[in-house]
Amino acid sequence: MRRLRDPDDRRSVIVELTAKGRKKHDQAMGVQAEKEKLLVAALSAREMEQLNSLLRRVMITLQERVPRKHD
Repeated sequence: MRRLRDPDDRRSVIVELTAKGRKKHDQAMGVQAEKEKLLVAALSAREMEQLNSLLRRVMITLQERVPRKHD
C-alpha cells in the first residue's frame, strides 16, 4: 500500500495499492475463485438457482435495513 496526502483535504490520506499489492490481491482472488468452484460443485443447477435467489434476498434486505455510514 502507498499513502498519499489528499491535495483537497489536509486531514485525509489517500491509500492505494502498489503493483505488489495488486499482484497479491489478484492471487488471493484466484484462490477464492477456486474455493467457490469447489463449494458449488456440490449443488445441482436448481440448487444453485435457489441459493442465488436466497442470497439476493438477504443482500436486498441488508441494504434496506442497515444504514450506510457515508449517506
